[in-house]
Amino acid sequence: MKLQYAFLFFTMTLVSSRCLANTFTFLNVSGSDTIDGSDLLINLPPINTDYSVLRYLMPKDIQKPQVDVSGAVEILTNTSFNNHALVNASLARTELNGVFSFNNYIHFYADIGVKSKNQQLILNSGFMTIGDLNHSPFYSSIGNNYIPFGSYVSDVLDVILPIPVSVGAIQANTINLGYHSQNESGISANIYSYQPKVKTKQQTINAGINLDYFTVIKKIKIKTGISYVNNLSNSLGASPLFENNYCLQYAVPGADIRLALSYQSYALHLEYLTSLRDYAKTDMSYNRLPAKPATIHLEFSKDLESGLHPSSVAIGVSHSYQALALNIPKQRFYTSYSIYLRKHLNLAFELNLDKNYAANDSAMAAGKVIQENGKQVITGFMTLSYAF
Repeated sequence: MKLQYAFLFFTMTLVSSRCLANTFTFLNVSGSDTIDGSDLLINLPPINTDYSVLRYLMPKDIQKPQVDVSGAVEILTNTSFNNHALVNASLARTELNGVFSFNNYIHFYADIGVKSKNQQLILNSGFMTIGDLNHSPFYSSIGNNYIPFGSYVSDVLDVILPIPVSVGAIQANTINLGYHSQNESGISANIYSYQPKVKTKQQTINAGINLDYFTVIKKIKIKTGISYVNNLSNSLGASPLFENNYCLQYAVPGADIRLALSYQSYALHLEYLTSLRDYAKTDMSYNRLPAKPATIHLEFSKDLESGLHPSSVAIGVSHSYQALALNIPKQRFYTSYSIYLRKHLNLAFELNLDKNYAANDSAMAAGKVIQENGKQVITGFMTLSYAF
């Protein structure tokens, strides 16, 4: 029943937004001239969203307060080939994004969605950002957002948590100061402080830095970067292990290095993320020794020209090290294909092969013992999504 109410709410919001957009000049439904909707507000990347919002607003000359809205709805079908090809179908995504711009410099962003597990309406993220990239490469933001640690660039479907995201992505209340060159070659940098989810016995400054360099050499776009965060235990995969006021012996810092190359319709992305210190054995262990989780990710993708129906294909592999406690596979191979049937209407397929940790591997986190069965799991996904 909650799912029906959520879908009704989303539909009413979409209809009312379009009606109001025709009545008031201050409310704009996000428009796009591209078939894939890559320039829609809803399709902004989750990392460095504050900068992406400012980039999105650069062509606009905001003389008075206005609101831009964008949204998406997605239907998911998945099957596990290890379970007699059992097929499940669900409404996987119902999301609405909005930016209220007071003027060219002050903006408020909110991402509202329906949580797939219990179909409750939640605020995924929300923050205020200050800046105008037309006049200065500096900007700042405060609020709930993903910290600028790592990039996690991938063409995989947003239906299960990728291994690098589980190990490294951190969402928290954050104060961020950023710089991003608007030239073809240049640097981007961030320094930030955030409110941790995980407690530590030793007092620490919860902060991090991020630095990227990008350029173009003989039509090859190159982007490389490095990130540091003081405590990787706050990641999406690790923080649930240390709930109920559990207190770590000490913070475990993390680092991320990455390289992205693109030439015409080809793209290659390589990323390595690691803890810089072993966990205390009582906090997290792997095979009865202090754990030091890490992951490496490699993906190749190509855009395909299919007439009026652009498509893309991707193939990749992720490998984790000493990360059994995070309940993620040791290795994942995947391939995906997506095609736009019409403007902003996307049909996508993905096939995953997960290789779990061996049956004789063991891990412990916050006193809880975790073991795997050593089996391989093959899962297929199909999504049909529409964005506006």
